[in-house]
Amino acid sequence: MQKRSKPDPVFLIGSGKIQELALVRQVRKANLLIFDEELSGLQLKMIEEVTGCKVIDRTTLILEIFARRAKTREAKLQVELAQLKYRSNRLIGFGVTMSRLGGGVGTKGPGEKKLEIDRRVIKKTISYLNNELENIKKVRNTQRSKREDSGIPRVSLVGYTNVGKSTLRNVLVDMYQNDKTLKKEEVLSQDMLFATLDTTTRTIELKDKRIVSLTDTVGFIQKLPHDLVESFKSTLEEVIFSDLIIHVADISSKNVIEQIEAVEKVLEELNCLNKTKILLLNKIDNATKNNSYMLIEQKIDEIKEKYSNYQTLIISAKNRFNIDELMDLIKKNLTVKTYDCKLLIPYSNTDIAARVHRNTIVRSESFVDEGIILEVVMNEKEYNKFKDFILN
Repeated sequence: MQKRSKPDPVFLIGSGKIQELALVRQVRKANLLIFDEELSGLQLKMIEEVTGCKVIDRTTLILEIFARRAKTREAKLQVELAQLKYRSNRLIGFGVTMSRLGGGVGTKGPGEKKLEIDRRVIKKTISYLNNELENIKKVRNTQRSKREDSGIPRVSLVGYTNVGKSTLRNVLVDMYQNDKTLKKEEVLSQDMLFATLDTTTRTIELKDKRIVSLTDTVGFIQKLPHDLVESFKSTLEEVIFSDLIIHVADISSKNVIEQIEAVEKVLEELNCLNKTKILLLNKIDNATKNNSYMLIEQKIDEIKEKYSNYQTLIISAKNRFNIDELMDLIKKNLTVKTYDCKLLIPYSNTDIAARVHRNTIVRSESFVDEGIILEVVMNEKEYNKFKDFILN
């Protein structure tokens, strides 16, 4: 680390420090140098020349991790687009040595340089990738509009990378699955950066029998490269259209407050700060394992005081601690118009009675000569579905 009033335009860390770095690299036999800042094309070239070693910056490292984690076509396209946008600003030519000769009689000097060819190819590829992502976005918009038409409330999980969003998503889908006949499909949840690059949406059932869609999103990180935010905008749009945002934070992390701030910054870029939000302090089992209870309580109080606009809950997704309380919070925050109704369902329509039991809260059931009388609480969608059978 080095403190400077401003970065060196050629070496970032100054000519004296770069010589020191070259020596340290030789002593440590390092074959790669990583800078925790963004480097310009010139800085990359000059540092590599002086140190005789491959150099990458923070953005390149993040893009490299993204490239390894990308599994679906959309994620791969988004990563490639971010890489090309990053590369296009850092192309460095090698003067006349890399230029193409002008052909024909009476030509003046060298023709088009390799740098210009590269720039043109990158520009063309970026245009192609943008079109492909636009087509995928149309499909996503169609799926989203279908969810909107169904009137299903939308909940999104957001948070720093590796805080346990995917683990929580798997637990909620497992415990509160709305259709028990469907095969349970889990998303990858591992202790590593950016395990999730693809947005997945599944439905879960609340305690009042309402169905909500739950979306797991890409994890954020401090100083997230702008090109990456731009490329993943279509994925992050699910957050923009959410009715409720669940912000998951890792309470066992030393930098939990900085991580919450980094996520807040991205939410601000997406204009989502005014939405209803729940702050989940996850991994409490890890926190109590490594620290004293007094220290944890101090940290929790500090977070609650700083983010008083959030409703805060302490959970452990791994141990399924406080998951029931989380479902109560979700239910409380997703306000919906409900109806208290008495239904009379003829014995010839017992399949309707079964559907009412499945999709509404049944308070009482009695059998009369005309059919089955049910006293129920239901939402607007179910009300419209079963209105032919309503007595009062």
